[in-house]
Amino acid sequence: MSDMMHLSLAPEASAADVSAVSRLVARDFREARNQDDLQQRLAHKGFQIRLGYLATAPHGKLICPISHL
Repeated sequence: MSDMMHLSLAPEASAADVSAVSRLVARDFREARNQDDLQQRLAHKGFQIRLGYLATAPHGKLICPISHL
């Protein structure tokens, strides 16, 4: 099954939500040693990176593009 079948293509989260999530994961982005380490750190907080977006795990609801964090 492709990644696209697991993603919710709902509109992005509000600016306030993105700001809150950004504060929650900022340290993980700064301190991750590599992509696998980042994915593990995010997974502990209920997030994942999918197709260039930060998404909820395991549901895959898109929050925002990684570039907005």
